[in-house]
Amino acid sequence: MARAQARYALGRNWEAELGFTYFLQSPNDPKATERLAVPELRPHIQLSYAQPLGRVSISHRYRAEKRFFRNTSNGELAPGYNTNYRFRYKLGVAYRLTYLNDRPLKLEVSDEIHLNTGDKILYNHFDQNRIYAGVSYAASDKLEVSAGYLNWYQQRDAGNQFYNRHIVQLAISHNIDLSGKRREVVE
Repeated sequence: MARAQARYALGRNWEAELGFTYFLQSPNDPKATERLAVPELRPHIQLSYAQPLGRVSISHRYRAEKRFFRNTSNGELAPGYNTNYRFRYKLGVAYRLTYLNDRPLKLEVSDEIHLNTGDKILYNHFDQNRIYAGVSYAASDKLEVSAGYLNWYQQRDAGNQFYNRHIVQLAISHNIDLSGKRREVVE
């Protein structure tokens, strides 16, 4: 997965983002014998709000994305894409544990729900719920590293079957500021 976003500060603690994600979707079933990775393209728009309260910060993220899935035929990629929309809401809480080299080390907890919509969505309007707990460290104003546990609960296309995954996650975020202004790190 690769994701890029352009952000714009709307006012105190509010940001608007416009972004794009390129994702290679492998079969969700861990017992699948077919291992075809299907490209998915996801342009999105997003509003984010951060509410700092001393050592604690509460964040809200609202995202709408258009999803383009590459068509497949007989286990191979085929021309064209099918599409749907997905809406996401994420509530997060970060607690500053301490400072390392004058940079914050934080404990983070979040819950994010995903809802599908579109004329081809028959049974799985509820797409998934992701619960996360981990730590993050802002190594600089432009670089943050986070590691943690993600419980990913996802409804399958049939509507009455679900995946429940336990994932160890490592993420590296790099911010490129084209405005010439220094970006404030929310603690």
